[in-house]
Amino acid sequence: MARQSPAVGRAIALLNLLAGAPERRFTLTEIARALEMNKATAHGLLATLASAQWVERDGKLGYALGAALIPLGQAALGRDHLLHAAQSALRDFADQLGYPMVVSVAVGDEAMVVGVSDDSQSLSPKMRVGSRTPISPPWGTIFAAWWPSDEVNAWLDRVEPPLSDAQREQYRGVLNSIRNHGYVIALDDAESKLQAFLESVPADVTVGQLRSSMAHLIDLMAHGQANTLEFTADSEYRVSAIIVPVLGPNGRVAITMTALLQDRIEGREITRLAERMLEMAQTVSERAGAAGVR
Repeated sequence: MARQSPAVGRAIALLNLLAGAPERRFTLTEIARALEMNKATAHGLLATLASAQWVERDGKLGYALGAALIPLGQAALGRDHLLHAAQSALRDFADQLGYPMVVSVAVGDEAMVVGVSDDSQSLSPKMRVGSRTPISPPWGTIFAAWWPSDEVNAWLDRVEPPLSDAQREQYRGVLNSIRNHGYVIALDDAESKLQAFLESVPADVTVGQLRSSMAHLIDLMAHGQANTLEFTADSEYRVSAIIVPVLGPNGRVAITMTALLQDRIEGREITRLAERMLEMAQTVSERAGAAGVR
């Protein structure tokens, strides 16, 4: 692999910083502090990027991404048929579900939001275009569920302090469950997680199995892990989000589509919404395939 020069690395870090909060402008001091460089170096880098219009300055308000990046982004979008198909249909999908939707992609070790159906400021800052979330346990399970075992092991190795062997097996069980279901249901509070757990425990469970399952549940609740347990049809749960993957030709997750529910709904409705989103993911794949053969 070619070695990256320090100047290129700083430029990438700066653009990623600005892209992570596209709704605001950063001062020179904020940029220098965030990138851990002196002001002179930051100023020179900003001047170089501004000359190419990759960065723009608005007087005393600070710096933001420049207009020259727009055609670059559009060119990348046009080449990525899956992403283009998902973004093109996002508002329609959101109208069908009745909830805002978000499209994300993996960029290195982070998940980045690249499309939203509702660009209002009511969305959480973590769900706006350009925002990033580390793909590190407990986050990123929707991507890791389709990774080979060596990449899953590397993903689990990112946890500090290190996971025990039992905890690593619990995570692998979560990933298997996600892959089998085809989606992630993120519950909003401990009450809903506990309710879903209790309703999933079979009547003939042994004490040892119950203790093991409870330990698993406590670990998931402590880490805020998305829940993939079965849901009772007529019980209500507070659901934060439903996440489905769109797989690329290599069998890996190319993009994810997330419905932001933030609502208390019945188990049968959770299942209906998740299955509807799986159909949407299939629609995106079909449209992207059609676009790719033109």
